[in-house]
Order: sequence, then C-alpha cells, then structure tokens
Amino acid sequence: MIQKIYIMDRSGKELSLAKKKLYRDQQMRPVLNELRQWIDSELQQGVEPKRAYGKALSYPKIQWPKLIRILDFPQICSILLHTH
Repeated sequence: MIQKIYIMDRSGKELSLAKKKLYRDQQMRPVLNELRQWIDSELQQGVEPKRAYGKALSYPKIQWPKLIRILDFPQICSILLHTH
C-alpha cells in the first residue's frame, strides 16, 4: 500500500499545485483511508502495543495527522518525506 502511494505521487509530480492537490485528493486519499482502516483493524485484534508489530502499527496511527498533510499541501513531496 505504501509503495502504491509513492507511485501515485511520482505519477502526479509534473502537475501544477492545484491539479496535484486534486489528484492527491482523488487518488491518494482512498488509499490512505484504506491504510488507516487496516491499521485500526489490526490494532483492534489485540496486537500487543509493546511488541515490534504493535509499535509498527501504533506509530502511523499516532502520526496520522502529519501523514495526511500531503493531501492538503501539494507542495509537500512524499519522496522528501520518505527520505527523513
């Protein structure tokens, strides 16, 4: 799913900021929503938060508001986010 988001972002990199925002909203938002649903579903199944898998799922949930900023700010490049 994450790879799909990066591929989508690369596909829209030549668009103007306004078109990139629309593109991300139409193409990436559903994928990010699906990712969030999957994370929530996994966590609801009783994953232990102290174990590696639980930590891996909890981190994006906690950071979710920051993660989805890419949808509202087309000048943010997901490739840059990926390298930090």
